[in-house]
Amino acid sequence: GHRTGPATTPITSYAINTQHSTMIFKKLHRLLLPLLCIFPSSSLGLTPSNEEEIQSLKQVAYSNPPNSNQSISAWKAILNIDPKNLEAHVILGETLLNHGLEQEYGLELLESAFNPEKVSPAIDYNFPQTYVLASTIGRFRS
Repeated sequence: GHRTGPATTPITSYAINTQHSTMIFKKLHRLLLPLLCIFPSSSLGLTPSNEEEIQSLKQVAYSNPPNSNQSISAWKAILNIDPKNLEAHVILGETLLNHGLEQEYGLELLESAFNPEKVSPAIDYNFPQTYVLASTIGRFRS
C-alpha cells in the first residue's frame, strides 16, 4: 500500500517552443511596427466600401492584443476581402507562428509576402525588417 504523489511532468518541448516563439513574436512585432507605416492601404481595385470595411477591421485588429481571437479574426476577414493585402499577410502570418495548429498557414502567409503574384505590392527589400522576416521563415522551415 505505498502511495506515490502525482507524477511531475517534464516541460515538454512544445512549452519551450511556445515560449520561444512568443519571444520571437514580440521581437518581430517590435521590428515590424516601422514597416506598418509603409504598407499601402490596400491592393488596387477595391471598392470604397471594401476600403472602409478593411479600415474598420484594422481598427479592431490593432485595438486588441495580437494573439486575441478578435485580432486574428479581423485579419482573416481582411484577407477574405483583399487576399493580396500585404499587411494582413505579414501581421497574421507572424501571429499564427504561435498557434500550433495554424503555424503552417502562418508560414505560408509570410512566405507569400515575398511573392508579387500573391500580394500586391510585394514586401520591400530596402527595409531591414524584411530580412528578419525571411530569417524567421528560414528558422521555422529548417
